[in-house]
Amino acid sequence: MKQHVKIISLLAVAAVSLLAFADTAAAAPTLTSPAGTEYWGSFHATLEFGTSTTLKAGIEDTCTESTAGGLVGTNTETHAESSLATLTFSKCTQDTRVVFPGTLTVDGNGTAFTWSSRIEVKVTGLGVTCFYGAELGSVDIGKLTPSNVTFFTTATLDVNTTALQREAGSNTTFCASKGTWTGSYVVTTPETLLLK
Repeated sequence: MKQHVKIISLLAVAAVSLLAFADTAAAAPTLTSPAGTEYWGSFHATLEFGTSTTLKAGIEDTCTESTAGGLVGTNTETHAESSLATLTFSKCTQDTRVVFPGTLTVDGNGTAFTWSSRIEVKVTGLGVTCFYGAELGSVDIGKLTPSNVTFFTTATLDVNTTALQREAGSNTTFCASKGTWTGSYVVTTPETLLLK
């Protein structure tokens, strides 16, 4: 009888250990750097060298320099989030100003979203101003591809959205109701960025 009680006790301990392990595995953070280490720190991405980023919405604005950066403030099993301290567009074909950089969120599949963002584009020569971004809810902007540690590649953020919101203050004659944003960004900080 004592032997049976001992075996049952051991089985119970093993089951509890397995459940604890399963809970830990399920709670893996979305972003890690280095592999297996939850990442809390700076995030910085810059437009891929030799490329441009384009905003289109009745107007067209192409910029050859652009950056995004902030601190990762949330990193759970479902998503990671960075309130952007900076979002810049320069060397643009139109007068471009970031009013609110907003927040960048990445889910466990690498889908990237922006929200609370507002960008002003003044169309040179027409006196037209358009505001686009994600003030009315999050917008899927593209995909984060993690670093490849085998081939020493950095993470990339490929922006390709047709759902930027036209925001209050825009000229409704020239500024389309939805805007597109395309561009290829390279994550420079951290040097290695992985998805769970």
